[in-house]
Amino acid sequence: MCGISGYFSTQDKFKIDLNYTNQLMGHRGPDNSGVYTDKHFNIGLSHTRLSIIDTSQRSNQPFVYDDLIITFNGEIYNFLEIKIKYFSDDNFLTTSDTEIILKLYKKFGIDKTLELMNGMFAFCLYDINNERMFVCRDRVGKKPLYYYLDQDKFVFASEAKCLNQVCNFEINQNVIEDNVVERFSQNISPFKKINFLKNGKYLKIDLNKFHFEKITYFKFENLIDSKLYNELNKKSIDEIIVDFDNIFKKSIDLRLIADVEIGTINSGGLDSSIVSKTILQKKELKMFHIDVKGMSEKKYAKLLSEKLNVRLYSKVLDSNGFEKSIDDVIRHYEYPLVHPNSYGIYLLSKLANDNKIKVLLSGDGADEVFGGYDFYLKKYRQMKFSFFYKLYYKIKNNKSGLKNLKTKKSKSQTSIYNNLSHITNIFERSFQSYLINSLNEYLQPLNLRADKLGMAHSVEFRAPFLDINLIKFAINLPLRYKINLWSGKILLKKYSENKIPKKIIYRNKVGFPVPLIKKAIIDSKLSIQENYVRYSKSVLKKFTTYKKNQIIN
Repeated sequence: MCGISGYFSTQDKFKIDLNYTNQLMGHRGPDNSGVYTDKHFNIGLSHTRLSIIDTSQRSNQPFVYDDLIITFNGEIYNFLEIKIKYFSDDNFLTTSDTEIILKLYKKFGIDKTLELMNGMFAFCLYDINNERMFVCRDRVGKKPLYYYLDQDKFVFASEAKCLNQVCNFEINQNVIEDNVVERFSQNISPFKKINFLKNGKYLKIDLNKFHFEKITYFKFENLIDSKLYNELNKKSIDEIIVDFDNIFKKSIDLRLIADVEIGTINSGGLDSSIVSKTILQKKELKMFHIDVKGMSEKKYAKLLSEKLNVRLYSKVLDSNGFEKSIDDVIRHYEYPLVHPNSYGIYLLSKLANDNKIKVLLSGDGADEVFGGYDFYLKKYRQMKFSFFYKLYYKIKNNKSGLKNLKTKKSKSQTSIYNNLSHITNIFERSFQSYLINSLNEYLQPLNLRADKLGMAHSVEFRAPFLDINLIKFAINLPLRYKINLWSGKILLKKYSENKIPKKIIYRNKVGFPVPLIKKAIIDSKLSIQENYVRYSKSVLKKFTTYKKNQIIN
């Protein structure tokens, strides 16, 4: 996990101070920093390093291999498998995953490279001989990448603040309005003129022509597999559990590859608890918990730590600390703080850093891929009742053509729905398309929060539930194993029953609660929802009044 930045311009006089951008992102990579420049094409690449795999200096970046240079942020979890399968006879300069990316590109080109890699990443690869450059993000969107582009210059970085040398931080009001209404915007960058490269995309740059092509190499609907669905649809819950166990443990194994000590988040909830339990079968670990004053879940976190006989590191979160830290949280997040629990992630990474932990495994993504949120349950019930109402109406009026009975879908769901033609039950097909489509919406702010507020204190967050193979399994899992009228995450709960206490598995879902700032925002006469709206408007207003020096310093 690191911070990357760079530039390319047709104007020889244009330069970016890359040592300065490295300083701005020093929290992302406190172990080393480096700069590469190429005068022929007026290219500069920089890197700040958080050393996790091959911590020696030989793996520092920007990394040069023959005629290729890369600055890379992230982890390629399956790099050892790739090395054995494709490069068993090759000599390597390092034992890092960075070198594997360049080897793959040299052998297969960019598209095959992206297809073969299972990981989280944002990188810029400069191909000197072919006079081109690639700027790429991973399929799930774990690692951020911002960029600025005009008629003669291109600048990119892991954090928007590093683009301050080419543009002002003028707020995009459309993003603010989206967040007031939906708590989400399709545009992850809240700044005008600063773009955010979305997941599953890369930029292909012809350096001679200064020509940029944005290419989509992955969509979540690409994971739809009728054969896999039909196979799983014939299996019992016990057989499904065996399949899931194999995939989940493999995902955990890949995320345990590191040359530093690893810890886990112990929220006291199901998702992080089953991650901790599975890891403990492999190695010792430390568990970290944020104890929210007035909304404490520590008793569940302690219940797990005692059952697993693992030490629990805990820190209290209260409204006073939130109020004092909110400016720093917004500065790191670089996005309206519409999720107040972002402060909890910020505090969690500090607790881990204080105890010399660079890597934390989390339960992030389980709710998204297995339908665990309460609003999924609410949507399920609404769609179910609407479906049966329409069915009753058609039968009562002797209408034919029940196969065309459909629930209302958004435009973005249409192509997904069409690709699910192998699902014969119309209701299931509709809800599955809704779940798959929601991955595009809910995973991106979740990933941004984990990256930015983890790296605020030099901690890398790894999410086993967001392994691409596990997501494929979940997408093709029949709906009855994910959600019904009474419960979400059906498979995950059943899987966990003989592994962690049932009090944790079947307790009411809380999420990550945070006591809001009482003096400035909370009104005891208002409902929780009204207070949340009050909070959202307050922090959005605070964000829009930020000045350039506040973003940077």
